[in-house]
Amino acid sequence: MNILIIANSVWDDNNSLGNTLSNWFSGWEDCNFSCITYRSDIPNNKCCNNYYVVSPFEILKNICTPGKIGLRYNSNSIPTGFNKIEVGAKGITGIKRSVIRTAIDFIYRLPLWRNARYKRFIRDINPDIIFLFAVADSFVYENVKYLKKNTKAKIVVSVEDDVYGAVAEKKCILPIIEKNRLKKIIQIADKLYGASQLMCEAYSKQFNRDFFPIYKGCEFHEIKQMVNNPIEIVYAGNLLYGRLDTLSKIANAIRKINSNNLLFRLSIYSGTKVNDDALRCINDGESVFFCGLKPFEEIKEILNKSDITLHVESFLPEMQKLVRYSFSTKIIDCLQSGNTMMVVGPQNIASVEYPRSIPGAIVVDNTDKLYDVFNNIARTPKALLESAKSINQYAKEHLDIKNVRERLRRDFENLLKN
Repeated sequence: MNILIIANSVWDDNNSLGNTLSNWFSGWEDCNFSCITYRSDIPNNKCCNNYYVVSPFEILKNICTPGKIGLRYNSNSIPTGFNKIEVGAKGITGIKRSVIRTAIDFIYRLPLWRNARYKRFIRDINPDIIFLFAVADSFVYENVKYLKKNTKAKIVVSVEDDVYGAVAEKKCILPIIEKNRLKKIIQIADKLYGASQLMCEAYSKQFNRDFFPIYKGCEFHEIKQMVNNPIEIVYAGNLLYGRLDTLSKIANAIRKINSNNLLFRLSIYSGTKVNDDALRCINDGESVFFCGLKPFEEIKEILNKSDITLHVESFLPEMQKLVRYSFSTKIIDCLQSGNTMMVVGPQNIASVEYPRSIPGAIVVDNTDKLYDVFNNIARTPKALLESAKSINQYAKEHLDIKNVRERLRRDFENLLKN
């Protein structure tokens, strides 16, 4: 089976896109993975060997010689000049970010880059399955259009965030265009997945298509037999979408608990860049520590050695609307850690409601209750060990990575049979 991934980011196990792809597709025998992207960053995964890159700068540089556009390579021969991917904010905000997005979107509407090199790459890899995460940019959309028309491949789309809701209410030109693109991508897809049950229900109704929930799979660690002193809490993820504000409230509750004795220690691992004021809220050098970005393999070890793995969402109404259907991949990282998972966030969003059904998980949907929750944990810390056992048992029954991969492969094979 030949599987082509269309991505607007590099396939790197340390970013969200690459981590999810590797989680789903690692270990697939008799499959050849290829990836087409516009990011000139060094890939980092053990699944994919063949790559084709079309950067916007290359299009502009070769606008008069379009035959030179496009770079094909494999994982054993990374071109010189490629960059190691950087995770986090780049300092491009507001109007400047909007202008850049619009310019890049326009560049990929030009047909120049779908040249003989591009068409030869598609012919050579001869894809059976096209897989992509639903995004509305022109690069992904133009690829999907071409591949639908010029190959016999089945198109599989996974919706990880409420991408349609994010643009549906905006009246600017680009969001209107993006909304129409998303409709078309969803309508021509042969198989549709969603990041949560809530998303699948909402999108099935919205588009009159069947969406099926799909989650990352868990690779299990040993369950801890003792609790650290102080109790170790770890958050590993981005600080965007208002999550920093929630973490600041958690940090304040921990400082209050620790006023007489060091009972808890919160460590935050993230590649998101924060200013000095925000850093002071989440890095006091005693109760709360900001530890920056670490490789994913190291993060898994850190989570395993902690007592409580933490996921948070924002309580700000505008942020709740953005993430209401999303299921954070960090929840899977928490579940497979072998420890107790704590989720702090508002009601009625997927990443908070799903953990309520998990025996042993701690869900806090009101920040005013944080002090009492931590106080109860401090009184009976050994209860964390029992919670961890219950969570681990649930994850093994419902989210074992072997079952997730087998289900995906079976879906793909059934598509090709039909």
